[in-house]
Amino acid sequence: MTWRTVTGRGYSRLVARRELPIEMRLNAQPIRSSTTIARVDANTWALASTLPRHSLELHSTYLSDPHAPEVAIGRLVFTPAGNYSTTRQVPYDDLPVSESIRACLYDHLQAVQDAAHQAALGALQIDDLQPAVADVTPS
Repeated sequence: MTWRTVTGRGYSRLVARRELPIEMRLNAQPIRSSTTIARVDANTWALASTLPRHSLELHSTYLSDPHAPEVAIGRLVFTPAGNYSTTRQVPYDDLPVSESIRACLYDHLQAVQDAAHQAALGALQIDDLQPAVADVTPS
């Protein structure tokens, strides 16, 4: 786990960011990749995946409030085919951010696969997710 200091208007705090043990394959060939996760606050998670040799990056942020009816999802996508951002809202019951980071992880990784497909990189497979799921599941 890596700690870094985040500063803003009149505040400073440490944010934990850790790399998840996720192996990816592109067209059945192992590739170098990195997926990190950070808890920004009690109701906000940020995930980032990078496939450096394929110039693909995807950053997802999940913002929620357990008393609000919806979760806001923002994405920044950088691919050889172009860069773009998206936002959407989903019902909190479909993606309970403050209760289940696993749902955010699955949603993020599906978006990585979609971005690879849209960039015509080929079929992106994500190998055994159990170690990553265990890493984000509270014990």
